[in-house]
Amino acid sequence: MIGRNVATHLADTLGWQVTALSRRSPGFNTAARYLPVDLLDDKASHQALADAGPFTHVFYAAYQE
Repeated sequence: MIGRNVATHLADTLGWQVTALSRRSPGFNTAARYLPVDLLDDKASHQALADAGPFTHVFYAAYQE
């Protein structure tokens, strides 16, 4: 829910071009572009981000217990 709120606020409310990374596709409508990638997999992360930018901001928003 943390990353979802940031992504939807920036994309849907403020009109930013948002690229979000997630292990699974979002189960909600948003203007943000989602890339399915497991950040624990270095090779998959590099491949997913190779042509995804350019980026001006990075937000890390992950739920941790």
